[in-house]
Amino acid sequence: MHFRQQVGDDIAPEATLRNYLSSIVHLPSCLRRVCLTNLFCWSAHVCYSLYFTDFVGEAVYGGDPKAPNGSPAKILFDDGVRFGCWGMSMYSLSCACYSLIIERLIKRFR
Repeated sequence: MHFRQQVGDDIAPEATLRNYLSSIVHLPSCLRRVCLTNLFCWSAHVCYSLYFTDFVGEAVYGGDPKAPNGSPAKILFDDGVRFGCWGMSMYSLSCACYSLIIERLIKRFR
């Protein structure tokens, strides 16, 4: 089933995967640069997030990722990674909540 949205006297094009991909390919160059920059920024953020959890496991908890399974050093590392994951989850949750209210904050504080 295809849905078309009527805008005034004009009918908007169908929302299909092909139209969506075509709109990405035919972006103006300035928007293409913004999208590419955004992609690299998010990729870097994900890499940092993965490094952060290992950092907590090693530097903060004093664990060793190469220690044998079940050893105290490996347990400390796993606990640190788990704690780092909770921290990243709280960060993601706060970003999601912030994104819900950002428009109201912009209108209120300009």
